[in-house]
Amino acid sequence: MCVDISSRWTETSFFERLSRRERDPAVLWLARTLIFHEPTENCRLRAATRADFERLPAHKTLFKAGPHCGLPIGNLTSQFFANVYLDALDQFVKHTLKAKHYVRYCDDLMLLSPDKTQLEQWEGQIELFARTHLGLGLNNRRKLRPVSEGIDFLGYVVRPEYLLVRRRVVSALRQRLVETEKTLRELGLAEYADGHKVFIWPEPLIKDLRQWLNSYLGHLQRASCRRLRQAIRARFGWLDEYFRWESGKPELRYPTPRLALRFSQQRQSFMAHLPGHVILIRIGNFWQMQPGPIREIAEVWARRSILSLRFHKRDESTARRLLWRAAVPVAWIGETGRRVGVIAERALICRWDVRQAGASG
Repeated sequence: MCVDISSRWTETSFFERLSRRERDPAVLWLARTLIFHEPTENCRLRAATRADFERLPAHKTLFKAGPHCGLPIGNLTSQFFANVYLDALDQFVKHTLKAKHYVRYCDDLMLLSPDKTQLEQWEGQIELFARTHLGLGLNNRRKLRPVSEGIDFLGYVVRPEYLLVRRRVVSALRQRLVETEKTLRELGLAEYADGHKVFIWPEPLIKDLRQWLNSYLGHLQRASCRRLRQAIRARFGWLDEYFRWESGKPELRYPTPRLALRFSQQRQSFMAHLPGHVILIRIGNFWQMQPGPIREIAEVWARRSILSLRFHKRDESTARRLLWRAAVPVAWIGETGRRVGVIAERALICRWDVRQAGASG
């Protein structure tokens, strides 16, 4: 049986329980300050508005909780306080009900028994204890089911010999990747019939993608889902353009050299990460070509006397056409607008490669 405790606790009752055990005035002052702080007053909303919170279910936001009720989950002490408050429930389950197989993590708890009737009785006794002694209730999402069907607990489906990820988690991951793929294509990611593939590198988007993808993969790696990870990389092949996977986590394939205090260090970093490419680096109003497969482009390049290894930005469109015609891998390194000391910071903004027509990214 899996049970979710309703998080409508009262601050006063919790502080009273805590003060029975703790006598240090300094600790009690700090606890009182944290417990009775009202996070909905004078709060700053960053990536959301008050209207966004109003659309949430009542049990998901403190803006809809009663006075001095609810748990501010962003507060680092909240999980500890929840364990302290529910210690009485643990003692009741283990010493009064004498449940042998009992697990609790904050407000999620699970009991195992070979006797279904026994579980039903425990459920009623736990509900009564939580209401009368803690002022809490059991969430209506609680389930009573055979272990052979798997136990939905803490984000996973727990089976006797392995873990599976919830379908909801997998669907959410796929949806976010689909949305990111759509955004990248709108920005300029495109495949051409002659085999060229252009990759735009919007740094903020890729940085954000790496953060939440790491979070999902960290969740997935605890479950038995090797084939799922392989299927995701096969479906979203463009991920391999932006990331390496040697450590099992997405590491940037072409990182921005943020600690490079000299232009030569920036250039060496890009050349190391982009071997075999013609590399063009923006320097103010000019583009400077770095050593690369120059022989492949020399014949095409020589036909245009206006172009050299350093050319003005007004000749960029001409350079792009010539490089495209030369059919060589090309990387364009632009200025981000930030500075490292006195040196302009630079990052990959666009890269194209030559692949067989119809090849996947």
